[in-house]
Amino acid sequence: YHVVGGPVTVEKPRYKSEVKDSILRQLDSLATKYIRDGQRCNSAKAYLVPAENRTNLDIVSYAYVTKILMQNKQATGVQFHYKGINYKVKARREVIMSAGVIKTPQILMLSGIGPREHLQKFNKIQETTLGIIPEIFQKVFGSQEDIPILMCAVHPLQPKSRGTIRLKSNNPYDHPLIDPNYLEDPRDVKDMVTGLKVCQKFAKSKPMQKVGLKPFNTTLPDCESYLGDEDLYIECLARSIVISISQAVGTNKMGNPADSTTVVDSQLRVKGIKGLRVVDASIMPIIPSANTNIPTIMIAEKASDIIKEAIQCGFEGDWPTSI
Repeated sequence: YHVVGGPVTVEKPRYKSEVKDSILRQLDSLATKYIRDGQRCNSAKAYLVPAENRTNLDIVSYAYVTKILMQNKQATGVQFHYKGINYKVKARREVIMSAGVIKTPQILMLSGIGPREHLQKFNKIQETTLGIIPEIFQKVFGSQEDIPILMCAVHPLQPKSRGTIRLKSNNPYDHPLIDPNYLEDPRDVKDMVTGLKVCQKFAKSKPMQKVGLKPFNTTLPDCESYLGDEDLYIECLARSIVISISQAVGTNKMGNPADSTTVVDSQLRVKGIKGLRVVDASIMPIIPSANTNIPTIMIAEKASDIIKEAIQCGFEGDWPTSI
């Protein structure tokens, strides 16, 4: 479902496939709903390109932000590296972090904003204790270039497991340490087992057999001992091959400032650091049961309204404090 108008567009796919048609027919027979038409429109095309020639907008591509500049618990600008040179840019009003679910919390921690005990190891502390929760992105499959492959993937839409993200070092170019903690919650395991059974049933269906689909039957060495119990084997299979599909949220959780696990309030203001907001998918406290692309754009739209309203009214209100 979508409405008409607005900068984000959709259009019909430009290709046809016999296998795709067979898949859709089989999904129909299983009473599965799907989006009939649609192709993603990215935010750069929808928002940035139309505004790129504005006189009050400067775009610096391939700049690498290393730190948020602060003075007396107030964000005053950012430091970034560009073509071998370090630059500092001062903010007239606010600093808005929009570096994504991994880089935003890393930059905050590099700037001394985050879990106190962890930051003390790196001598980085702004007397601001915040909660930070992440996801990981890692591919574990090799390529199969000699044969076409159809993959049936199971995606728990409301995972209950939670992970952690921490600094590896003071070097902003070092990737952070990410522990996704996949399938830590038994409810996630149950969902995966149920979903993989549906995939098995789907692969054996008549429409799939008609197009020559053959299940890729292989036994993972670590799961051989569970072959006598289907559920335990499927659970082992899930734990062995589970990967991210790059739909992470919640690393800078939005919520009540009195909650020690939150980073920003309902106005997207970072607790304890005046003049600093976070506007990206990292503020979502719970992952939506869908692709995070459009919800993230909606967050940016709302943030724009919040900031403009505060400027027009000339009143920001009390900035939330850390606890």
